[in-house]
Amino acid sequence: MADLRHTAQTAWQRPLAKVAADEVSGSLAALQSELTRELDRDGVTPADRYFRFAADMRCVGQFHQLTVPLPIPNGAAWWNPRKLAADFHAAHDKAYGHADAGVPVEFVNLRAEGFGRVPKPPAPPELPAVEGAPTPIGKRRIYFDRASGWTRQRHLSA
Repeated sequence: MADLRHTAQTAWQRPLAKVAADEVSGSLAALQSELTRELDRDGVTPADRYFRFAADMRCVGQFHQLTVPLPIPNGAAWWNPRKLAADFHAAHDKAYGHADAGVPVEFVNLRAEGFGRVPKPPAPPELPAVEGAPTPIGKRRIYFDRASGWTRQRHLSA
């Protein structure tokens, strides 16, 4: 019932301030191409595919990294390093309780996910509402805990 999912990543360590849009889009395109081959093998038509991209990033000089979503590379205005740095610092603040927007940021890895939509069966029709109280179908004893022990028999409803 879940859509198919393939992942790919590549080590890609570069300072954000020195990265050009075509450099990022070229690397993401290579990852997407890898995922497209996987989805082709699965028999997923191009109309039933979608992709997501992200980057593992960190403050320059730090060891820990955070994964930050990247926009899909399309059009001339897709690459916005200031927004990406702001997104990273917001994620840093959320994860660690502090952030310094003046600290330079760097890439560590690029990630891509390729999805193939799987047809879902139709939902079963809703049953009409039943009026009145439920009808018991049986009784049994119930054990809650040591303090309460076994309780009297309870009704089981259909």
